[in-house]
Amino acid sequence: MSVMTVLLGLPLEDHEILKHWTDVWVLPFSHAMTPEQEMYVAKEGIALQQYLLAAMDEKRQNPKEDLLTLLVQSRREDGSELTTHEMLGFAEQAVVGANETTQNGIAMAMQMLIENPGIEERLHDEPAKIRTFVEECLRLQSPTAGMYRTTTCDVEMHAVTIPAESVVHLRFAAGNRDERHFPEPGKLDLDRRNAASHLAFSQAVHHCLGAPLARLELNLSFQILLERRKNFRFAYAEENYDHVPGLALRQLEYLWIKSDPAEAAMDTNAA
Repeated sequence: MSVMTVLLGLPLEDHEILKHWTDVWVLPFSHAMTPEQEMYVAKEGIALQQYLLAAMDEKRQNPKEDLLTLLVQSRREDGSELTTHEMLGFAEQAVVGANETTQNGIAMAMQMLIENPGIEERLHDEPAKIRTFVEECLRLQSPTAGMYRTTTCDVEMHAVTIPAESVVHLRFAAGNRDERHFPEPGKLDLDRRNAASHLAFSQAVHHCLGAPLARLELNLSFQILLERRKNFRFAYAEENYDHVPGLALRQLEYLWIKSDPAEAAMDTNAA
């Protein structure tokens, strides 16, 4: 959240309220809200939009080298400005998308690190494998499990016709476990050559704009964690880690872990 706060050009001290707004923003993805929750989400959503509108007005008066300045200065090929609706949509997506899916990806990757014996030791010995580890975790525990799309024409799949203009929900998580593309699809394989060909970020025109940033943050997170800590384990042996109910997003409700200082980190601290 701090990274995107800085990139957007917002005050770093606002990252906590921005984190709150992103948590609220994704609540509708659960498809299980009460009327009271719906009203709360609407109220907080308006507060986020008002905050962003004020920030964009500030960037018009005092432009900086940040994403919000680029956004308010953007022009179409005909020279016209983006609409307020378009700018708000982009800014909201940047704030929310940079937080929710990346934090969930880090948490679920840590869970998989602990649940797969031998992975931590190998990553300590072969740090170059962290990149494959990240891709495998994105494949197996896709933070965005699926997304809505609308068919542009009649489509036949497995003897079933999906009419044009139908709303469908593409399950990226299911495609990421397609045994025709990924041998032993349920296995976390640090030697998998096509690990990065997963659908966690969608594809083509729908490919996630923040994918490079998310990959960078995931790789750096585990690089630093593995340099400084070792012996990652669950804090409570009998704990059953539940997921937040939802159709599109996949996230843990919580993850309690323990770890020990790595020898190199201890030496650095002593020095």
